Amino acid sequence: MSSITNDLLNMQNNTSRLNYQAGQDRVAQGNNELDKDAFLQLMFAQLRNQNPDDAMDPSQFLQQQASFTQIEELQNLSSAIKGNNQLMQASNLVGKSVTIQDSLGNDQTLTVESVVFDDTGQVLLKNGDDIYPASSIQEIFDTPPTTGG
Repeated sequence: MSSITNDLLNMQNNTSRLNYQAGQDRVAQGNNELDKDAFLQLMFAQLRNQNPDDAMDPSQFLQQQASFTQIEELQNLSSAIKGNNQLMQASNLVGKSVTIQDSLGNDQTLTVESVVFDDTGQVLLKNGDDIYPASSIQEIFDTPPTTGG
C-alpha cells in the first residue's frame, strides 16, 4: 500500500474512533438521539473520509437527509398535537370544581377560573390569584360539591 492510502485509512480510523467516543459521551449524558446537527456532521464526515476510488452516490446522502427531515417534521407535528390536546383537556376544566392537594399536602376544593401554561408547558389551574399545577388534582366535579346542611 502507498503511504497516502495508509494515511487515509489512519484518518478514517481515527475519525471513527472519535465519533464513537462522542456518541458514547452522549449516551452517558442521557442524550442518545441524533439531532439534525449531529446528522449533518456525520454526513460531512462520511463525505470527507470516503474512499476517492469508490465514492458514495450523492443521491444516497440527499435521500438520507430527506428522510431525516421528514422524521423531524413528524416529531414537530406530534409535539404540536400533544400541546393542542393538553390545551383542549385543560380548557374542559374551566368552571368545574376540583379537589387539589396544595403544597402543604392539604386537600382544597376550588373552582377552576382559567388554565395557563408555564414556560415548560405544564398546565396550571387558576383560582383568583392562586395557581396550582394540574398534576395536583385529586378529584373533578361538574358542580361544586355540597357540604352537609
